[in-house]
Amino acid sequence: MSSEALIGQAAQELNRHADLDLRRTRVDVRLAGDGSGVTEQDVNLARRITDIAAAADAELECASLARVELALDTPDWRPIGAFWAAVLNGELVADGDWADVGDLNRVLPIIWFQDPAARNPGSAGTPTSGSTRANYNPGSMPPSRLGDSSSGAMT
Repeated sequence: MSSEALIGQAAQELNRHADLDLRRTRVDVRLAGDGSGVTEQDVNLARRITDIAAAADAELECASLARVELALDTPDWRPIGAFWAAVLNGELVADGDWADVGDLNRVLPIIWFQDPAARNPGSAGTPTSGSTRANYNPGSMPPSRLGDSSSGAMT
């Protein structure tokens, strides 16, 4: 069985998603989460993929491995949220006391805003009690929210 098939099988067994980009000289693997952050199952899949690559005597390159999110401390996201969405060609998603700016092309990091005075100690990046932060995934937004996909900037 090919390494690609073994990766697909491992992802299926763990109920995770692995996107494979097959090139002439390499295979890029991207673990596509469900918007809830990196889970234990994601880590298990990454370990299995590492084992599959090692068994195939493939050269591993993990230097480009990254997950970046930017948090901006601000007492009120409303004056700056639209600015950041425009600058990054993203979409501002907000609900009451929280807001996120996500890149519709899924290349740039997500930006989320937090009120430093309302943040619970030790829980940076989590909403304050009583609020519910949606899992923002620009790729799953309905077409009516994305605008005209023919513009080239939005997919």
